[in-house]
Amino acid sequence: MGPRQKVGAWATAVALVIVGISPLLSPAVNPANAPEHEFSAERAMGHVKAIGREPHPMGSAENARVRDYIVAQLRELGLDPELQTISSPDYFAPPGHQVDVTNIIATVRGTANTKAVALMAHYDTVPSTPGANDNSTAVAALLETARAVLAGPRPNNDLILLFTDAEEPSPRPGSKALLRHRVASEIGFIVNLEAAGGTGASLLAEVSGSTSWVVGELAAASADPVGYSAITEMTSLFGDLGTDFDSFQNAGYPGVHFAYMHNSPIYHTAADHLDSVDLGSLQHHGTHALGIARHFGNLDLAVVPDKGKSTFFAVGPAFVRYPASVSLPLAIVAFVGFGWAVVRLGTPRRASAVARSAGRTLAAALATAIAGTMIWLALVAVRSKPGLIESWVYLGLLLGVGMFGYRWLGPRQSPAARAGGVALWAVIGLGLAIISPASAYLFAWPALGAAVSLGISLRSGNRYHFAQFAVVAVPTLLVATPIVDIIFQMSQPRSGNPDSSIPYVAVAALFLGVLAIALLRDAWPTPPSEVPE
Repeated sequence: MGPRQKVGAWATAVALVIVGISPLLSPAVNPANAPEHEFSAERAMGHVKAIGREPHPMGSAENARVRDYIVAQLRELGLDPELQTISSPDYFAPPGHQVDVTNIIATVRGTANTKAVALMAHYDTVPSTPGANDNSTAVAALLETARAVLAGPRPNNDLILLFTDAEEPSPRPGSKALLRHRVASEIGFIVNLEAAGGTGASLLAEVSGSTSWVVGELAAASADPVGYSAITEMTSLFGDLGTDFDSFQNAGYPGVHFAYMHNSPIYHTAADHLDSVDLGSLQHHGTHALGIARHFGNLDLAVVPDKGKSTFFAVGPAFVRYPASVSLPLAIVAFVGFGWAVVRLGTPRRASAVARSAGRTLAAALATAIAGTMIWLALVAVRSKPGLIESWVYLGLLLGVGMFGYRWLGPRQSPAARAGGVALWAVIGLGLAIISPASAYLFAWPALGAAVSLGISLRSGNRYHFAQFAVVAVPTLLVATPIVDIIFQMSQPRSGNPDSSIPYVAVAALFLGVLAIALLRDAWPTPPSEVPE
């Protein structure tokens, strides 16, 4: 590969990383003078300023003030909010102390209701934070969504607004009380809005019900859906995530949970103040809420179809989705491609070299990921609240360490080593296609690209340098980049809620990142004179 081609390859890789991560950035903001029937984050920010000034935990005077503000705003819209009050232990006070927990319920009546679309956000905070992001932006998004719905044509179905109290204590007495209220029988689809940071896209964190149906309709409902089935599959393995969505998901309601999480070290701390709010994240919350209210509001929700699971992921402005059942054939094709490459290499000795290379690649990637995580833990011990750009710099440095560590520990570049890399991705993709089909795309598409690249190399030598690199780089960087970023963000330190900080999740992010680097390195053709036998 000549100097110009190398520059082109590097430029291509950088561009693909930017495209891959672009869906995770917060979108543009509608101004305050946007048409009345549209959602405007600038208009909604007025509610955030009124709600997120001071901490307002359950049972506090400030909590009551926020509740009164929400009720007043709903009445100004012409709605008739209902209060559901229960007595609950105060989980922020000494044992034995009881407080009132009050949910707010308001309904926008539709024209031909089948079952209602419910939008839900909690309005309480932990005592240590004003909660400008968690969860004042979500409350503001619901209020601005209700205003926009009332300013346009009414949907067929009712729209129920649920403002829950006492979400922060782990038992979540507020949302559990809603399940005992008559309104629970009216809900056909539920949307929960949350924040675990201060910026970024409003990401589809959880799906309840038939993902194929839910995600298909969501793609039609929202102008800018952002979700990855690899992430929703992973969150489903965690069980309850500790939000009000848990209550309804466990009760079998179909629905979705959105959250933004970049800059997550501010979560549950005094740093979650008004200045930390990203209007783009608020806009994205509202885009989802309003789009769902209108689209799902005109669906027949009396009987929600069960269409099985779906594979889905965002690629730049596009939202790709297909049945999860496609995952196994795709993984088999990638595996067959790897097998063809091994046959082309010929001789049992070469096949044995491929197996050794795959094992060495796996061991090297895991070792460098663990070493990188140790460095990450040392960094966050010094910098407990890294900002978003700072965290990306750290991620880049850690992946750089992984790249150099892999060059030292991994197999030497050769046709057998390239086949070993393809083998590893193909085997993982095939395994995921069997046990978690909606996640298999993360390995199957790069494996397929790598098999094609290796095939080009074996048939044509190194005559098509850039093509061999690009056919691997495109699927690998587009699908792996956002997942590495999301998982790495999950590993951020959260001093305000140590139980939610999972620093060792960094191992998974760095492991995937190093594996991707290894695959790209093997796709970077070496002149024949430099390739060892």
